[in-house]
Amino acid sequence: MSLLSYWPTHEEIDRCIKSEAESVADEVLLAVHQEFPLAYATVGPDGKVVPDSRQVASEDDLMRHLLGSAPEGSLVVPITGASGVGKSHLIRMLDARLRRHPKASRYLVIRIPKSASLRRVVELILDAEPLQHPKYSAVRAEFDKALADVPLTQAVILFQAQLRIALGDYATKLRHQLQQAPTDENLKRRLHVAMWLPAFLSDAATENYFHQQVLPRIIHRSVEGLKDPNAPIDPADSQFKPSDFDLPDEVEIASAAIPVQKFYQLTLNTQAGQGKAIAADVLNQVVDQATRQLYQLNESLGGKTLGDVIGDIRRLLLAEDPTKELIILVEDFAALVGIQDTLAKILIQHGETDGTKTHATIRSVIAVTDGYLAGRDTLATRAGREWIVESRFESEAEVLSRTKRLVAFYLNAARHGEDALKAFYRDASNATAHSNKPKAVEIYSDGSGEHESLLEAFGTIKNVPLFPFTESAIECLARSTLTAGNTLVFNPRFVIKNVIREVLINGRDAYLAGQFPPPNLSGTPPAYAVAQWLGEQKFSPDVRSRYERFVSVWGNQPTTLSDIACIPGAVFEAFKLAPPQIESEKQDIQKVSQQTSTDGHLPPPPPPPQPDSPQIKQASAYQTALENWVQSEVMLEQKVANAIRQAIASLLNQRIDWNAEFLQKQEVKFTLFSLPNAMGEGRVDNDPIKVTESTVDPDGRLRGELFALLRYVSIYKESLDYDDSDEDLARVGNLIDRLQPAVMERFRASAKKQTQAAIALLATNSRLLGLMEKGRTPTAVSSFLFGDVVPPPDLIDSAPPVFKDWRQLQRDALQIRPMLIDLVLETSGCFQGKRGDTPQGVDIVGLIESYPDESLAPDRLDLPPQHNGLQAKLLGMRAVAINARLKQVLQAAKTLETKIANELGTDFDKQAVIEAVKQLATDLKDMGAWPTDTLGFSSNEFLTLCETFRNAAVKEALTTLSDVLADGVQASNVASRTISRVAQMPLVPLLTAEQFINRAGQVVRVAEGHVRTMEAKYEGVTPAQTAEALAETFESLATDLARLQ
Repeated sequence: MSLLSYWPTHEEIDRCIKSEAESVADEVLLAVHQEFPLAYATVGPDGKVVPDSRQVASEDDLMRHLLGSAPEGSLVVPITGASGVGKSHLIRMLDARLRRHPKASRYLVIRIPKSASLRRVVELILDAEPLQHPKYSAVRAEFDKALADVPLTQAVILFQAQLRIALGDYATKLRHQLQQAPTDENLKRRLHVAMWLPAFLSDAATENYFHQQVLPRIIHRSVEGLKDPNAPIDPADSQFKPSDFDLPDEVEIASAAIPVQKFYQLTLNTQAGQGKAIAADVLNQVVDQATRQLYQLNESLGGKTLGDVIGDIRRLLLAEDPTKELIILVEDFAALVGIQDTLAKILIQHGETDGTKTHATIRSVIAVTDGYLAGRDTLATRAGREWIVESRFESEAEVLSRTKRLVAFYLNAARHGEDALKAFYRDASNATAHSNKPKAVEIYSDGSGEHESLLEAFGTIKNVPLFPFTESAIECLARSTLTAGNTLVFNPRFVIKNVIREVLINGRDAYLAGQFPPPNLSGTPPAYAVAQWLGEQKFSPDVRSRYERFVSVWGNQPTTLSDIACIPGAVFEAFKLAPPQIESEKQDIQKVSQQTSTDGHLPPPPPPPQPDSPQIKQASAYQTALENWVQSEVMLEQKVANAIRQAIASLLNQRIDWNAEFLQKQEVKFTLFSLPNAMGEGRVDNDPIKVTESTVDPDGRLRGELFALLRYVSIYKESLDYDDSDEDLARVGNLIDRLQPAVMERFRASAKKQTQAAIALLATNSRLLGLMEKGRTPTAVSSFLFGDVVPPPDLIDSAPPVFKDWRQLQRDALQIRPMLIDLVLETSGCFQGKRGDTPQGVDIVGLIESYPDESLAPDRLDLPPQHNGLQAKLLGMRAVAINARLKQVLQAAKTLETKIANELGTDFDKQAVIEAVKQLATDLKDMGAWPTDTLGFSSNEFLTLCETFRNAAVKEALTTLSDVLADGVQASNVASRTISRVAQMPLVPLLTAEQFINRAGQVVRVAEGHVRTMEAKYEGVTPAQTAEALAETFESLATDLARLQ
């Protein structure tokens, strides 16, 4: 059975249900009106509300106050309240009641709408009946001229100039105030801002932004108002906002003048936006003056000012009838930029002089937001009383009750339609007996009588059927719309926009198509039990989504299946949903309580519930935290989040079989796991494993698993001695099964990375120690990486530093080789033992699979933390360092090869050279001409060197050196093979040859010198015997030297 006749049409929804009261017909407002929650407070002589003076009041109290005594000929009634509470609605209701008042003819009522422009305000005043005399034509013409369209670019420039003047006046005022309160920091800040704002607004870097995006908005809203009366009204459009100082990217503040930069950075863009808020408030203090001066509204227009015009209205009313009065109703006083101060002075202007009445009484009601009157002492003190539209109540029940009535009244009005309501109130106004109170509209009915039982299932408020709402649905939507800081705040505008219109507009077509509720209408995610129930139902995905949306809202966020069972089955059926077969716990209890015993007596009452154990209380706390986390997007507190992370880590540490994974046992740390929207995320790893991508949990699986985890591990310490332990164990198993592959993948990846780094480092070590790669077969790899190495022999003391450094590098490599082998075994070894840290073999196949490319530069950070000492030693064995040293060694070896070839020739007779040099050394020794001090070595040391040189495999070493040098020249980069070849290169024979060449050269030079000395000494000596001995000596030395040439 369709209830479409009770669902308002789109046209009537748009005509009757609008978030702004101003744009709704009077008759609709009368139809939906409910008594406003009013209070009033006394305003003291300082313009501030007197403490503890607040009194609850009614609309009748407000009317009596408005029309009550005004002995001085003026009365101001300010109405305050939070934005959206219905102040404009209340003003319009006062207007409607005044026009229906039994003495309505006494009052000239001028209502200024919230969206009215400056132009419209003046028009409303000039359209007053007493001013229709021709003599006011000139005044009207002058006002039209003053408010005539000014080119926007010109208006912006003029407006900025007026702002500069107004800010100067305001700064002067602040200086006077500071003289009275020299320590007031707030005044000092405001003065500083007022002094620097003109320069900031006019700087070349910022002026274009304010001219194009800020000032035009204020000018247009003030002068033109809203073109679309149905458009949402933002009172701040005619004022400056803190966000106006959020400079866009195209504004290069760095190019501004230095003082302007400092003002922005040190004053505006500080204190979490407080500086911008102060700047906006300072400008709003002067925006009325600047707008007024822009359009010269204070000047005499046609011989009269705006104050003169309203004064004329009052005089003319008095002349017409001494009992007549002027009532001005202002829906938003703050929006009247340009005439605020002028109008404020007019509203408090007395109507008597020296006891004689000179003007008709003026009464005014002005709607202002909370706090607006705080800086306007004269207006506040003259009012004497501040009326408040309440939005916060002592109980949530009051907020929900008012919200439900508001929904019901708007539903009833929209079902009737705007035209029908106008006809109803027109007929009511024609009745002879009428009251200034609005007459209640009758309850809508389509007249068929066919839907009574179905409508009853949805419930009623004040006899108005709530379809398509229910009280539970309204409560659910109200909580999502009206909650502010965990408190329900009554806000009719929010109810109209986010509850009534949202359901009626978006849901009508879906209802017609049998697809209600539509996808864009939903509550918070369902509770765990509800989500689990939905997941168990054999619904199609679309139907399951509809059930979820419907149950969440029309069940008022149910937490148990019993809550779902409380939704009337007829409501399900009205939306083409099959009622679920759930027997509520409440119904079960009622059935049991109604049973009687066999003897006709009622059964004994159940025993009182036992107090909850600490474990149950903790479980309840965990469950609540998880529900809030998923349903309300409340950040999961750190204690709960860490308990989840630690429980997962603990169970994984128990479950993982490291031997089966061919990995050394490691600890799974809780910092490996991340939870969305949870505290403690700052301590997790940089690339953590996500327990879940988001808190979205449509089937309750996430909450079920995490709650089971917390209850099993954190509460019951992995004991199974509690109810539902078997179910918890299954859920926890599913969670760990889902996470373990990701954890193992992470450890395998880490192990592979560590393995590759360790293999690369060990391979480099093997090359430095002379082992040669011979392929990637198991035997070749094993021999290369784990083969025995011979300690490199010591070099002679005279070896060049390059060779000594290379040899030290090899010694360092030999020292750390056992540690590198252990490091490779950690990830490629087969372990046994209680602790799983005793390697029994090598997984050579796995090692070959992980074998890195030669291009891999191992990162020391890939090594486990316990190898910090090894990391320090590896600093000098980086590829860059090794290659640099290797190039130096190759260069030095090339130099050595060249030297040996130059001194001894490419095909020298080593034995002949040695014999000749030894003979020369022997002769020098026998002649007593061996200069040990000059040479630095004795003759015996030199003869020993000759024998060492004789035994050294010099030619073989030279052949090896030649091959190594050829490999080094051919490689574009130093190849790994070259490292092994250089490490194998026999440096000792080559260095011995070099030492022999160097010292033999010294001996030869000593012999040549000795010959020259002897020649000089015995020149001219003729005795035959002496000559013969000298001749033999010279001949012997000459022969030895000739052999060495």
